[in-house]
Amino acid sequence: MLILNILSCRKATLLATKKEQIGLTFLESFQLKVHVLVCTGCRAASRQIQIIEQAARLAAERLFGPSISDEFKLPEQAREKIRTALHDAVE
Repeated sequence: MLILNILSCRKATLLATKKEQIGLTFLESFQLKVHVLVCTGCRAASRQIQIIEQAARLAAERLFGPSISDEFKLPEQAREKIRTALHDAVE
């Protein structure tokens, strides 16, 4: 049985950030979609996060070229720490 937890705005914002950074599980994605349907503040915040991420990617492409070399990417260990921190913050 699937139990739907109502997300707080704080958790919804964290999920919106996680969505842009590393992606969401199916359940997280569903919870975020339901929350932004009813919460105009989080809907606006989600759009803003998406715009900021797109702008950051575009700026990186303009500064470093279309394919950023590996020297500008975080090591996998650092990426995993960020994933874990985002996951823990949402839980």
